[in-house]
Amino acid sequence: MAVGDLAFKALTAGLGVATLYLAATFSVNVYRGLSWHSEQSSQAVNQASKQLNFAFGWPGWAAYTQLITPYITPTAEQVSTFQDLQTASSVR
Repeated sequence: MAVGDLAFKALTAGLGVATLYLAATFSVNVYRGLSWHSEQSSQAVNQASKQLNFAFGWPGWAAYTQLITPYITPTAEQVSTFQDLQTASSVR
C-alpha cells in the first residue's frame, strides 16, 4: 500500500507542477499576444493617418486654412450681435 500512496503522491505532484507551468506560460503568451496586437493596431493607425495626410495634405493646406479661418470663425461683434438677437427674441 505504501507503493500506491507514493505513486499517487508523485502523480499529483507532477500534475501540480504541470498546472503551474502551463498557467505561467499561458499568462506570458497572453501578454505577448496583447502587446503584438497593440503594436499592429498602432502601426495600422499610423499607416492610415499617413495615407489620409497624403490624400488630403496637399502643399497648400496650411495656406488654405489660414485663408478661410476668418470666414468660418465668428468675430466678437458677430457673437455679441447673435447674443443680442437671442435676448431680443426671448423677451417676447
